Amino acid sequence: MLESCIALFLLAALGCVFVSWYRLQDPAYGIGEALTRALALTLAGLGIVVQLFFALGLARFPWLLDAAAAVFFAYALRCGKRRFFPDLRAAGRVAATSGSAWILTVACALLALTVWIAPPANWDSMTYNLARVCIMMRENTLAPEHINTFRQVSFSPGFDLLHWFFLRYHTDRAIAIFSLLSYLTIITGSFSLARRHGNTRFALRAALIIASLTLLPLEATSTKNDIGAAAMAVACLLGAARLLDRFGPGSLAFFVICACYGLSTKTHFAFFGGTLTVLLFIARRRELAKMARNWAQRAPLRLAFGLLGILVILALSLGSQWINLTRYGDAFGPRQAVARHENHDGLRGAAANLTRYALNLVDIPGEWWFTARHDLHTALYGPGKGPGATMAYNAYFAPGNALREDSAGFGPLGALLIIPCALLALFRRHDTLARLAAASQWAFFLALCATITWFSFNNRFLTLFFAASAPALATGKGWWHDRKWIRLPALAVAVLTLGAATLANQDRPIMDATYLPKVDPPFEASLFDRPGGRRGVYDAYFHGPLLLDYLSRGLYPGGRGLLIAGKDSWVYPILFYGHRQHWLVMGEDAPTTVLDGEGYDMRQCPSLRRLVDRFDVAVVMESPAAAACLAGKKAVMTTRAPWGEVLVFAPASSQQ
Repeated sequence: MLESCIALFLLAALGCVFVSWYRLQDPAYGIGEALTRALALTLAGLGIVVQLFFALGLARFPWLLDAAAAVFFAYALRCGKRRFFPDLRAAGRVAATSGSAWILTVACALLALTVWIAPPANWDSMTYNLARVCIMMRENTLAPEHINTFRQVSFSPGFDLLHWFFLRYHTDRAIAIFSLLSYLTIITGSFSLARRHGNTRFALRAALIIASLTLLPLEATSTKNDIGAAAMAVACLLGAARLLDRFGPGSLAFFVICACYGLSTKTHFAFFGGTLTVLLFIARRRELAKMARNWAQRAPLRLAFGLLGILVILALSLGSQWINLTRYGDAFGPRQAVARHENHDGLRGAAANLTRYALNLVDIPGEWWFTARHDLHTALYGPGKGPGATMAYNAYFAPGNALREDSAGFGPLGALLIIPCALLALFRRHDTLARLAAASQWAFFLALCATITWFSFNNRFLTLFFAASAPALATGKGWWHDRKWIRLPALAVAVLTLGAATLANQDRPIMDATYLPKVDPPFEASLFDRPGGRRGVYDAYFHGPLLLDYLSRGLYPGGRGLLIAGKDSWVYPILFYGHRQHWLVMGEDAPTTVLDGEGYDMRQCPSLRRLVDRFDVAVVMESPAAAACLAGKKAVMTTRAPWGEVLVFAPASSQQ
């Protein structure tokens, strides 16, 4: 009950921040554009501020963020010119006449229900997305020293650190709200961009098409960062549209903030954001030069502060690259680990990856297509992995994974509608925005194929590509929307796909499994019928509730905990439910530490045994070497996780 009350309070505070940004938008903007800008600035503004808190060592004072939000809310009430609730009522009256708007509203309501009920439970979040936020909180820095996998420090943290908004008060209920806000940003941004080419009804239909692309609603209830980068891409397109219409400092600031924050969410956002920035500035180079001259003459101090602010935001956005460079000598992490994620086969590898993505984009569920595309890949590149790949094509995923976020695609409309429109947009001579957007999309897609090695779960990297396709859809209006025999089937497919993704998410289904088809692997239990409540998924991971019960209740506040874990271990549940202890995390990627001037190395058994004796509790999780070193010590608890044993030692209590 207390957790729910805290979560409701934080959601209300987040809503106040959003309303504040909305009130500060230019009254000349349409409601859809103002909503998109407010949503994007809520995500980007909060993300940048939280990164600044950690960079300055202020994360130990979580109340400062609430105080800043309260001051910002008061400022917006005093200075803002837009009125949120009257605008919302006006938009509702217009949207009420459109079936597309009703469908989107119901879908978003179901996704919000899922966000409220479902705990975070995907591999990425448990090992680094959320886990590293807990670690950074304890070390009060963006560059923690004590980690169990390099991913916790090397990958861009911009979107992950948004979850500190909840974790600072030890709750993760509704923590996926930032993904849902990103999804709403994509919907309202797509509406605003499509509205430039047609009426409200057309814009809502275009937004429905994009919202229904299977992976987007699945990611809207997750805590991964791909949808956050996609939201920033849509926001950048909206800013670019304004800059193409009229080059002004406000629109330029919005564009730069969203582009920089997008870079801090996913490093490969640079493929899209960098291309769009260069092409936009080339297209409006005269206006940019003129504005710079005017500001230099009339307000040089404001120009200097503006440039300084951009540099600070850019430095924060590239913070993980600087940390990697100083710690590992490579901007992206340990060289050996980075090499495993790179395409080393040149053009041949890029062509093979392009083929794999193309096969996956023809998103037809069922056994026959799963087998056919695998056979086609084998015919083209032979058995095994093939060039440009680290994992065999479709080796991990079974045909029944069509609605699981790790393996889902973008539905039939992704290949049949979005791809042709994105190709067509490249040649729209009189639509600069569509050409810039399409060029940025394809540059992003080709750069992914050329640089990143193939994994079976790479589909999510293309979330940005499909989310940013509103300008392309709008330019194709004449051949898909204005022809009823194409429009009606497309909308029907969109409704069915969106309904399936919201109701029958295989990881977090709302529907009961008895009403769902039998597939391999099967659907998880309904969110309304899960044993153990929100914590049940973690208890199942550890083969029972005893471990988390012990860590959450059995130790006094302020106790010292040592967590030694494997690279793929779910460390988040231990850090979250054991938050009363001060944890020191170690693993193969960070095997040494210094306590009170004495050095310890977990790879040396005598050193590890001495280290364990200095803590109130020590958890050795899926680390066979560490477990072997501690074989002579008596564990107070033993259980299992998917990758190995979990041993719990309480040396301090045993000594007493």
